[in-house]
Amino acid sequence: MQTKLQTSQTKKGLSVIVPTLNEAGNIKRLLLRLNRPLKQANIPYEVIIVDDHSSDDTVKIAQDLSSQYPVKTQLKQGKRGKAYSLLEGFDHAKNDLVAMIDADLQYPPEEIATMYNLLEKTDADVVVTNRESHKTNPLRQLSTKVYNLLFARLLFGIGYDTQSGLKLFKKRILSNFEMTPSPWTFDLEFLVRALENRFKIVNLNVSFYERTSGVTKIKLLSATTEMVLASLRLRWNTSMYRLRDGHRSNNNFLKKAFPAAVIATVLSLSVLVAPRQVSALAAATNTSNNPTVYTTTIPSQPPNTHTVHSLLDYSWIGFGVGGGLIVLSAGLLTRDGYRTFMRRHGT
Repeated sequence: MQTKLQTSQTKKGLSVIVPTLNEAGNIKRLLLRLNRPLKQANIPYEVIIVDDHSSDDTVKIAQDLSSQYPVKTQLKQGKRGKAYSLLEGFDHAKNDLVAMIDADLQYPPEEIATMYNLLEKTDADVVVTNRESHKTNPLRQLSTKVYNLLFARLLFGIGYDTQSGLKLFKKRILSNFEMTPSPWTFDLEFLVRALENRFKIVNLNVSFYERTSGVTKIKLLSATTEMVLASLRLRWNTSMYRLRDGHRSNNNFLKKAFPAAVIATVLSLSVLVAPRQVSALAAATNTSNNPTVYTTTIPSQPPNTHTVHSLLDYSWIGFGVGGGLIVLSAGLLTRDGYRTFMRRHGT
């Protein structure tokens, strides 16, 4: 379903959108850490908590704290999922600048004041944080790096940490494009549409910490599958020449990925085929030299079958990944070339 926010009249200030689900142990500390730097910098702000039907005391705690901090609590009205919570929060925002942050304190709330000043100093439209220092488990770090390389970088030529949950931007840009999010796929589409519409994006490096209270809501396998499929669908429906910063670097990256994929596929195929060819050649040679004598050679050391099987398994994986990249790169380059041709010829 496509969503396009209609931005009503806003006032100067900052609206911080916080999607929550069972974050009772983090809300108080989050609001405290938000308030200190924003108050010191004299930045007028509001916090909008969009709660996705928590079963703990998240809502009650947030409501009780409304006497100490400028916080409002909205009970989720639409479909479940973080992306839909964010969209509902944006719709309730009253200020001209909007920030989004997770409630789990893995992102440092103090950086929002820095992002606010950076946006005004650079005259940018969007500030995206880059998780430069990962203080989380290795699997989470690996999945983030692989996604940013294969999908953000390969498919779109975008060098930002697209899945970072800490962003700040001008609310008015939301009325310039439509989005079709799924529960976990807001971020990449938001940045792609912003670039398509010529909005300026800047980066800020931050640290990313382990959660200290509550449990994570993301199921890594299902969320990754959802994001991969959404990224491919988004790429197919995106005209790369409209991405101001991404078009040229994207095509160059694809052109480099294509021969690399071909080499990886050929090498993997060679490993898979070579043992069979050597065995067949040895058998043929033995038969032609002495057709009537059969000898059995007992090796001094038995072959490491585990190593052989592992090598073959990795070769199959390399063959599959390389072949997939060949098809993907060729298809996207062809599609981009066709769109560029049609654009230049005015059709």
